[in-house]
Amino acid sequence: MTLNANWSYPTAIRFGAGRISEIADACFVAGIKKPLLVTDRGLAGMEITQKTLNLLDDAGLGRAIFADVDPNPNEKMLQQVLPLIKLAIMMALLPLVVDLVWILEKLLLF
Repeated sequence: MTLNANWSYPTAIRFGAGRISEIADACFVAGIKKPLLVTDRGLAGMEITQKTLNLLDDAGLGRAIFADVDPNPNEKMLQQVLPLIKLAIMMALLPLVVDLVWILEKLLLF
């Protein structure tokens, strides 16, 4: 059984096997011209990350990546993440596995 789904609350989410191939279209639909892929160091060199960067690059969207997200965030990470959140106001961030909001929540709640 193949499970593919689209839903849009509170934001558009595309879920299912192979849906990464739609990343350029998702950027175009959202008006994103310079996406920034955000991940951790462990995922940065993995095939899925490189495939995602290739898909973006092939669509003329570039290969911008931020891979210094720590899977166990701390105060230092908070200082690194805040400028990215400010940047997100001006351009789109495409989180891969690590969600910046999750990092902030973890830092602020624990």
